[in-house]
Parts: sequence; C-alpha cells; structure tokens
Amino acid sequence: CKEKTVPIIVGPLTLSKLCKPCGDLSSRMLLIRLLPCYEQLLRELQQIGVQEVQFHEPWFVKSEAVDLNDVASLLYGKGSILTKSRSGISVNLCIHFDSLHVDVYKYIITLDVERI
Repeated sequence: CKEKTVPIIVGPLTLSKLCKPCGDLSSRMLLIRLLPCYEQLLRELQQIGVQEVQFHEPWFVKSEAVDLNDVASLLYGKGSILTKSRSGISVNLCIHFDSLHVDVYKYIITLDVERI
C-alpha cells in the first residue's frame, strides 16, 4: 500500500482577506498578485509527484461571500489556474464548519474542483 500526501493550503481568497494590504492595495488586487504564486506552487508540487491538494477557503461561509461569484470563478472556475485542467493536480475545496448561504452554494457547486 503506497501512501500519498495531500498538501493542505490556505486558499488565495481567504489569504487575501486575512492579510492587511499595504497602502492603497485592495484585497482584490492582492488576490490577483497572489495567483502567480499559487500557480508556481502547484507547478512545483506537480513536479515532485503530488496528485491532489486541498485548498481551505473558510471565507466562503462569510456573509459577504454572496457577492464573490466572480472571484470564485476566477480562482476555481473552468480553465482557471487552480484547476486540474491547468495544473495537472486534483483540487479539493474545503469550506469550514458553517452552512453556506444558498446563493453561495449555487455558485460553489459549479466550480471546476474534484471535491467540495
């Protein structure tokens, strides 16, 4: 039996919301600047044989998540850099501890991830 490691990574949405941007940098601009870093991380993980990752995105249970459909699609929608079709790694989206608002649920289930 060969064991596999599944890295657990704080998702870019949650990281951008938890950081305090410097100057006039908004959390959305920070998020956009973080994407190449996540792309590089996935590329390096794929090169060492990682086949699956978990992105933890507890921010999706916040009330403001109702307005984040476009951000969710940017991050995890078809063809985005955080999907298997682009990275070669299966992506699981982990949303913590709370119920999703029905409108958030509607867009979350359309994302191009292996598991929610």
